[in-house]
Amino acid sequence: MSSLSTTPAAVALVNLGCPKNLVDAEKMLGSLAEAGFQVGAEPEDADLVIVNTCGFIESAKRESIHAILDAAKLKKRKRAPKLLVAGCLSQRHGAELMADIPEIDGLIGVADRDEAVKAARRLFLPGGGDAPRTPFLERVDFRRSADTGRMRLTPRHYAYLRISDGCSRPCAFCAIPAIRGKLRSKTIATVLTEARELVADGAKELNLVAQDSTAYGTDLPAGERTTLAKLLHELEGVEGLRWIRLLYAYPSAVTEELIAETARNPKVVPYVDMPVQHGSDAVLAAMRRQTTRGDILGILRDWRAAVPGLVFRTTVIAGMPGEGEAEFAELLSFLEEAGPERLGCFPYSPEEGTPAARMDGQVSEAMKRKRRAAVMAAQQKRLAAIQKGWVGQKTEALLESRLPAGIWKARTWHDAPEVDGTCFVEGVAAGASPGDLLDVTLTGQSGYDLKAAVAP
Repeated sequence: MSSLSTTPAAVALVNLGCPKNLVDAEKMLGSLAEAGFQVGAEPEDADLVIVNTCGFIESAKRESIHAILDAAKLKKRKRAPKLLVAGCLSQRHGAELMADIPEIDGLIGVADRDEAVKAARRLFLPGGGDAPRTPFLERVDFRRSADTGRMRLTPRHYAYLRISDGCSRPCAFCAIPAIRGKLRSKTIATVLTEARELVADGAKELNLVAQDSTAYGTDLPAGERTTLAKLLHELEGVEGLRWIRLLYAYPSAVTEELIAETARNPKVVPYVDMPVQHGSDAVLAAMRRQTTRGDILGILRDWRAAVPGLVFRTTVIAGMPGEGEAEFAELLSFLEEAGPERLGCFPYSPEEGTPAARMDGQVSEAMKRKRRAAVMAAQQKRLAAIQKGWVGQKTEALLESRLPAGIWKARTWHDAPEVDGTCFVEGVAAGASPGDLLDVTLTGQSGYDLKAAVAP
């Protein structure tokens, strides 16, 4: 086994979960590389494996545990690696993990990504002691601590820009506040520092992420308190930045100021990810969402009036406790009226410690799956009509990778990375590179994807 006193220890990082987790992973890798570790190894070749877990819903927990067990199996080799577990599952169920999987050498909590180097050094430096057996309890001061120096796992031409962490909402189904704590916003100065670094590293598109992006800045001290609209205005001035994409907008915190800024700012693409979770007032009340069906539809009408061609992405939950056939029918009719261009639907997952997990009227797993399938089947029909209506429009496409026969895989502003579709572009000139932005004409669709040709 190598050590930092001789050959740099090789580190493999297995990352799971959402873009916020990805930012943590990139920050850990950057810090480890700066400290002299050799990052980027494959798990089977590593001296240290870090599994950055997700613990948001039951399926994510299972995936994380399987990844930990896969890493633990490597311990049986002659060249056995050390194993650190990071992220949401570590924070929430660290004691159980240590008891059930003794191969784990230490834990890193969600707010401890700055402690990854300390934890790793303890494992490899003579006299370093043991890695932490429970997650650190201190929270990162997001007002001052920038996610700079990241070793990015995304392609160079796009990046995730985290503007806050945690959430202060009371949603009955969600465990995020128990895992990540209350809302903690970065200052505008901190966010701008990160944005400039990411753009200097090649990012043309910045995707703004948070657990609750529309609450950004409202928790800062009086002298620094701000709004998402003001942040977007400041980001416009970042030289070299072409696209700003707004993700995870909580509907009850959408303001006229925000809508006006997205309409005015030429770098903010006409796309908003606003998770609404349901379309029945009874279910929304049980969810403690602080909004109604009418509120959501009104916000959407105002935003679409201000931003012509707005692409609305949302997520909904099927099978929330108390959702009967009437409430599910209301969800379907809401989606038909709202007409989201992009949609994700998740079966309800009862999360430990949440009010919804204790509610009466739990829906069977079979019914959850059936209702989710019905939601997505209706969306596929709706999407086909929506995208057919886009044929002939001119727009911008961000090149991703070259495919055989001269076709390029790309994304228009209609699609966020990883969660939405792809655009296949013909007629791209020789010498083009990933990250180039080209004017294209939409020529067709295929399922969730678009087809285009370079505009004359």
